[in-house]
Amino acid sequence: MISRVAESCFWLQRYVERAESTARLLRTTTLGSDGEMPMAQRWQSILTVTGEYPTFVEHVGADHVDDRERVLEYLTWDAACPVSIWSSWAMARENARGIREAISAELWDVCNRTWLWLQKDGRELYAEDPTEFYQRVREAGQLFRGAVLGTMLDDEPRWFMDLGLHLERVGQIARILDVKYHMIGPTSRDKNEDVQTMATWVQLLLACGAYEHFFRQRNSTVRGYRVVDVLVFSRSSPRSILYGLLEMERTLDMVVGLVPGRQCESSRRLHALRRWLQSQEDGRMVENGVHAGLTRLVEGVAGIGQSLYEYFFSPPSQVMVQA
Repeated sequence: MISRVAESCFWLQRYVERAESTARLLRTTTLGSDGEMPMAQRWQSILTVTGEYPTFVEHVGADHVDDRERVLEYLTWDAACPVSIWSSWAMARENARGIREAISAELWDVCNRTWLWLQKDGRELYAEDPTEFYQRVREAGQLFRGAVLGTMLDDEPRWFMDLGLHLERVGQIARILDVKYHMIGPTSRDKNEDVQTMATWVQLLLACGAYEHFFRQRNSTVRGYRVVDVLVFSRSSPRSILYGLLEMERTLDMVVGLVPGRQCESSRRLHALRRWLQSQEDGRMVENGVHAGLTRLVEGVAGIGQSLYEYFFSPPSQVMVQA
């Protein structure tokens, strides 16, 4: 498998996951009640999570960070915004179009139909009911993933898709949790949390797609330290950070195994980050500082992404990647 195809597979699933994550975040924020939280803080946090706050201020203006409609429009339709739903699906389709020989016909059909829907019917639905529009975008992402699992061979193209999926998801969950945790403040087993704080934790679980996972695993009231435990350390929730790192590790080991004799910096970084994270279980991350831990995770995931690019997608010219 040549590196160009591997890179397109990686980014194809990553862009779809990004669009679904953005849609989930926007829908949850639009529907949720933040009580006495200032409007600017509510929408500014969304721009911060997506990493688009400085660019939004530069191109749209600081006066609009509290403008619900402008923020939604920017993160949904702005073609210049790299994390917008429009941009994410445009790039997903472009990557899929270039590797149609490597993906199933069903997967291409899902990708192409979603892109065509966004251009006409999706815009009309957004104008009528943004929350329903975001729900449909989420469903499109889930349909795409179902097509991957149900129609793709369990070999190299799918493995690179899985790497893209989990790398994107782990980074997204870490950033969402970090921003919300910063807004709410430190949590611990001894800290009493009021109803409004618990409601914010519930919104966080919804934004990360782990609401049902929390109650199935914990069967208890929503408290900050419990949310951290499920979103960071669960081994059975596909929306947890540790789960994603373990899946990336498993998948990367299979891919690297196809290139005998080469050392992979991505594997070394991933193994180290996963081992460190496991050392923070049993409440140690809460004790040592959740923000510091999440910052380390975000930076670690970014480093892994860069090393994946250098190893697989932009290798030394004298080496032909056969993964």
